[in-house]
Amino acid sequence: MQAENWHYRPLSFNTWRRCIANTRNVDIDSVEYCSSCGELLALMETCDQNSTDKATTILVRLARKAELPAYLVNYTKNCVSWKGCTIHSALVEQVYPERKDFGLLEADEVARWLIELHLNCPNTNCPGGSIPQWIDGCVSPWQPLKAVMNIVRHYAGQFIGVGGQILHWLKDLEDQHKPTQEADR
Repeated sequence: MQAENWHYRPLSFNTWRRCIANTRNVDIDSVEYCSSCGELLALMETCDQNSTDKATTILVRLARKAELPAYLVNYTKNCVSWKGCTIHSALVEQVYPERKDFGLLEADEVARWLIELHLNCPNTNCPGGSIPQWIDGCVSPWQPLKAVMNIVRHYAGQFIGVGGQILHWLKDLEDQHKPTQEADR
């Protein structure tokens, strides 16, 4: 997992960049891509719900040229410390190819939506095999193992050649996470 390198985002380059008259730029918050084949999946602009009027005009133009869906994800943080942040909920809106409001999603629903996005790689030659899962040590917004297993079970039949491997992997994973008799006491 690639972690943030800083507790804050230094704005030195952005401040310097704005000194060049008559030029504009935007940052792209997220480019989702398939971890198996590298296929681009979606572009996202993210913002804390304390932000207002997040512009998506350039994001939509870029998505149109790239022929990718684009989303605005306006989230509410739930932080214990800088390392212990998760999201509480998010307003998710597709802004391209058509506007579609997903409404307010709880953290587990956002996680499921992202996992489904990754499981539906549009590359017909994608080898598959990379199952999205929650990384140990991350602050989890939900019980990730159950949610991931339910989603993978749902899509397992769609993976040509790896469906049986996925189901076998799930059984092994379930066996590893079954409560022991000692833990039940």
